[in-house]
Amino acid sequence: DPATGTVRIAAELTDPQLASSTELVASIDGTDLRGSATADRSVELQLASPRWWSPEDPHLYDVTVELRRDGRVVDSARSYFGLRTIEV
Repeated sequence: DPATGTVRIAAELTDPQLASSTELVASIDGTDLRGSATADRSVELQLASPRWWSPEDPHLYDVTVELRRDGRVVDSARSYFGLRTIEV
C-alpha cells in the first residue's frame, strides 16, 4: 500500500507440516524488516519513509526473502518492487 508504506510478502509452502516450523524473514534494501507473520506464511512490513516510484525518480526497492528452519536458511529469493498508484 503506497499510501501507508505497508508491504505484504507471502511464501507458499506445499508441506503443511513444515509450515509450522518455518520462519519468513524479509530484507528490504539490505535492512531486515520483521512484521507480524500470518497463517498463510505472509508478513506485513512497514517502510519508515516510503519512496514512491515515478518517471522522474524511478526508485526500486531490492528485496530478499528467506525461509528459515531451526535458524538455517532453507530457501531464499531475490527481487525488486516499486511503490506507485495509477488513477484514471
